[in-house]
Amino acid sequence: MADVFVTYKREDTERVAKIVKALRADGFDVWWDHGIGGGAQWRKEVAAQLEAARTVVAVWSKQSVQSEWVIEEAEHGKRKGILCPIMIEPVRPPIGFTGLQACDLTNWRGRRYDPKWKHVRESLRALLERRPVPEPPATTRISQLIAFAKRAAAAVAFVAAVAGGLQQFGIYDVSTLISPKATAEKTREWAALRLTKDCARVKAYISADPGGPFAKEAEALLAGHRAVRRSAWVPLEQSLPAFGVSPVSATGSRAAACASARAAALEGARENCGLFESNGARRGFEATLNDRECECQDALGKWQCSVRTVARCVGEQRREIVREICGG
Repeated sequence: MADVFVTYKREDTERVAKIVKALRADGFDVWWDHGIGGGAQWRKEVAAQLEAARTVVAVWSKQSVQSEWVIEEAEHGKRKGILCPIMIEPVRPPIGFTGLQACDLTNWRGRRYDPKWKHVRESLRALLERRPVPEPPATTRISQLIAFAKRAAAAVAFVAAVAGGLQQFGIYDVSTLISPKATAEKTREWAALRLTKDCARVKAYISADPGGPFAKEAEALLAGHRAVRRSAWVPLEQSLPAFGVSPVSATGSRAAACASARAAALEGARENCGLFESNGARRGFEATLNDRECECQDALGKWQCSVRTVARCVGEQRREIVREICGG
């Protein structure tokens, strides 16, 4: 079963895709209906995934708060006590959901070190572990960084005062304790970089400014790096030949016979694309046909057409991803 089932409105697909990407980057197994076909089979698949999901994320927007499907799926999560509402626009949730605390991702730019995203991540983990959901962050990322910079500046001033006294009595050289380059701007930049825990960025920081005020701390973070392994679903595309022919008995115009041939080619491609799926390793393969002209002939006064083309099988494959982490 998936850790997270995402219910949303189609008009919000682009913004919801960022949420899904960030969730998977944080190790959650996410299911959403992007890429699967429509019709009765679609509803059956959605219902099965919703029932099996361990948590339900309802993405509230101007469109989704008016969607019967989204509200119905959110209500299912609410009844089971596994609903995590996320607000991507400043809207009032539907009746029955106004009392639930929603994670605020309005104006979120997709950064996983943003306190807003941290609240989403911790809320989902709390639901998965059946713990109380944490309170939302009281301050924004910018205000937190400013507060951190002020504390760091105060600490720098204190160290400078102590080091100055030690140097005056010949006990310690102040230059080994503090660098005059530790400006408020550099402190804010380093604070933001640390939040990413990105070893590549830490290396780049050291290379760009090896004598910088936080170079030693950066080297310590790099020395204590660790590898984090996780499984994630990544896009996978395969191509294979596709062929379809309309029946000789088909009546109607040449266009109708051509459409019948294309439908047969697509049906065969769907069956062949399904062969790429494997238990737990690949999923969600859908077939599309490259555009090709039909070859038609008049058979006993009736049209018969055939299509030879290439089918694109697009789905997902589970991969083990290793990420180097620098920082706690």
